[in-house]
Amino acid sequence: MEREFFVCEVAAPRDKESLVELKVAVVGKWSGHHKGCFEITEKSLQEIKANFDNRLNDCVIDYEHNSLQGTENPAAGWIKSLEIKENALFAKVAWNPKAREFIEKGEYKYLSPTFQMHYKDPRSGADCGVFLHSVALTNTPFLDSLGEVKANSNPYKKGETMDKEKLEALEAENKALKEQLKVAQESLGKVNEQMACSLVDSALVACKITEGQKEWALSYAKSDLQGFKNFLESAQPQALPQNNLFANSNTKNTATPEIDVVKLTLES
Repeated sequence: MEREFFVCEVAAPRDKESLVELKVAVVGKWSGHHKGCFEITEKSLQEIKANFDNRLNDCVIDYEHNSLQGTENPAAGWIKSLEIKENALFAKVAWNPKAREFIEKGEYKYLSPTFQMHYKDPRSGADCGVFLHSVALTNTPFLDSLGEVKANSNPYKKGETMDKEKLEALEAENKALKEQLKVAQESLGKVNEQMACSLVDSALVACKITEGQKEWALSYAKSDLQGFKNFLESAQPQALPQNNLFANSNTKNTATPEIDVVKLTLES
């Protein structure tokens, strides 16, 4: 019986780490493959991982599926482990130098895993479900909906720098933002000063501070507007000073009587 292999594609990373994480399978159903309809379920992912874990050898990453042709097939890299998460299967991959160079130069961009749907265990002959036969570097993906897998979140590779034009544009943008921040801070400072003066004037009218406390109150309000507001909320109005201008003329005067110079002169 001829073994059936289903080949699909995911994006390869462009990174230079010793081990990189790549997505090699996702849950879904596909009807447009030349071998016919096939489906990867959550159970399929578990079968792939279990079959991988039961093998002693690493899974090969080749070039353009040469492992299926029986011809000379140097490895591009090796899958060291598999992990299931987010309804997908992720592989930890070690690239060989030549493949890493291809990927860094953009000469190879995608991965194409090959699945054997009814894998027979070599020892027992039992049907073990879906098996990851190999993975290939390719530029002709069957599936384009898996997205490009990035092994490094940093958009710049080690030793890479931005060109002068981009750097100058970023510096100009940064300078403009600093100027905008300075203007906003100055404007805010003026508003706070106006509010502080208004609060102090209101406090004077309400007799919550005296004229002699005005400078202190202004300094307090400018440095901590909310703190000064809290102070005013708890402050009690101060009593107004006594004014005897309209005092009752019949009120008994207990002070020492003044000498009437006119009266003394007339009596002399």
